[in-house]
Amino acid sequence: MEIGTLRWQVSVIWRWLPFATITIIASAILAYFVSSMLPSEYTSRVTLLVGPPLARQGVTLNDVLVGQALLPTYAHLAITRPFLERAIGRAGVDDTPEALLSQVTTLVPEGQSVLELSVSRDDAAEAAELANAIANELAEYAREQNPDADPPSFTVSVIDPAVAADRADSPRVLFNTALAAGVSLLLVFAIGFLVENLRGEKAP
Repeated sequence: MEIGTLRWQVSVIWRWLPFATITIIASAILAYFVSSMLPSEYTSRVTLLVGPPLARQGVTLNDVLVGQALLPTYAHLAITRPFLERAIGRAGVDDTPEALLSQVTTLVPEGQSVLELSVSRDDAAEAAELANAIANELAEYAREQNPDADPPSFTVSVIDPAVAADRADSPRVLFNTALAAGVSLLLVFAIGFLVENLRGEKAP
């Protein structure tokens, strides 16, 4: 970079620094207060094993592959209206399936036999209760498919139950504040360089 160009850039930054400082502070304060006023959201996760029971003898690779093939089906069942309705009743919370649907996410890790289910709510205890309730509904449904099998060849079992989160996942107040400050910094100096160019004070 030429010395003349560098000097021009430094001069632009210096002239716009006071405005940038005021803008950054104002943006950070606004982001902090807005984020602080947003409702807290807590996420609880439950992990289920889908496939042959681990304690069953004679488990074959085909048994494992069948379980993995059924994982997307169970992930979809978890967010259907009948399952959500029964989960709400089991957890004893006041909600509707439509509202709960927006709070539930499912994840099927590639190459694994587990289903991860998350529930995010403004109440940590309710989030955990609902996550476990949906998981138990899935497990019960799987048992109903093989009522006479002993031991069953296929199960859905909870291997890591959900617990109430001790702190909220969102809003991320400090992150939002820092992000607002950073965006303001870039925006102010981008405008500054554009204005200086339009004024004719271009870099040599």
